[in-house]
Amino acid sequence: MTPFAPAERPPPLGRDDIHVWFFPQWDAAGRSAESPVVRSLLSDYAGGDVAIEYDARGKAHIRGDRLHFNVSHSGGALALAVSRSQPLGIDLEHRRRPRRVIELAQRFFASHEAQMLQRLPEAEQQIAFLRLWTRKEALVKAEGSGISGGLHRAVFDVDERGEIAGPPDRSWQVVPFEPAAGFLGAVAWQGEPRPISYLVRTIVR
Repeated sequence: MTPFAPAERPPPLGRDDIHVWFFPQWDAAGRSAESPVVRSLLSDYAGGDVAIEYDARGKAHIRGDRLHFNVSHSGGALALAVSRSQPLGIDLEHRRRPRRVIELAQRFFASHEAQMLQRLPEAEQQIAFLRLWTRKEALVKAEGSGISGGLHRAVFDVDERGEIAGPPDRSWQVVPFEPAAGFLGAVAWQGEPRPISYLVRTIVR
């Protein structure tokens, strides 16, 4: 698993840094980006109150682009990525139940990705599917199109062991993480590799 350091408030965030937060106990209703705890963290980073808006595709952003951030929630937990200078995408998935992974892959993935998943032993298909899904969703969210733009456009290479390489477009960075047992995630951005700090907040006030 990825080591996440406990934190209540944000540590310093340099211009080239990315912070990934994990909230393992998340039961806030409504839009996650507008929850008090997320707004409080973003305000701490920004040094003042922030106004959250949504673009035409429903992606949340801070008015004036004082910060860049993205959120994802699954299985009663939430992940938040923050940067001062870099648009981001993040996805979090929980292995809470078996999925019809081949059917979903044939529907949403590129054909060669679905074929490689189908060749894997059945016991390995679930985890390989989620590893691929989180990377693809993080990338399309960073791009700004989201799932509605088509996950098949974010293409990765999957080998016979279920290991994932890519994306082939080296101008994109996609970094997987595992914040806790049963959870998989990925954060993505376009540009050079950047240092990532992983932070966990266990109490949501």
